Amino acid sequence: MGFPSLHSFRLAGLILISTVALPQSSLYEEDLLASAPIRVEQWKQMAAYAASLPQKSFPSPPGPPADRQTLARDFRQAIGYPAPGFSQNPTGHFDKAGEDSVATYYRCFIRVTPQMAT
Repeated sequence: MGFPSLHSFRLAGLILISTVALPQSSLYEEDLLASAPIRVEQWKQMAAYAASLPQKSFPSPPGPPADRQTLARDFRQAIGYPAPGFSQNPTGHFDKAGEDSVATYYRCFIRVTPQMAT
């Protein structure tokens, strides 16, 4: 690895100047308590979904699989993939959470089952 080029130093200087020259404004920061109801509701939805899943026993594998496809298939079956009850075509929406001089922030909700949105 050699010495950095003059171009690298110019680029670093340009970045430094542009960040120092930006006007300082307050950035959006959501209060944690304001989003607590959303997180609690999602936790309840996930707990209800997990409780609705049938109990599954995991027998010991008979031996190493012969090929990758068999290993992948066995693994998917063992962990229950794809997740039972998940929509093939989930729907979603965006809710505006806030904005500042840099960006507008959205919270994305995707309905993955009739009772659960992530």
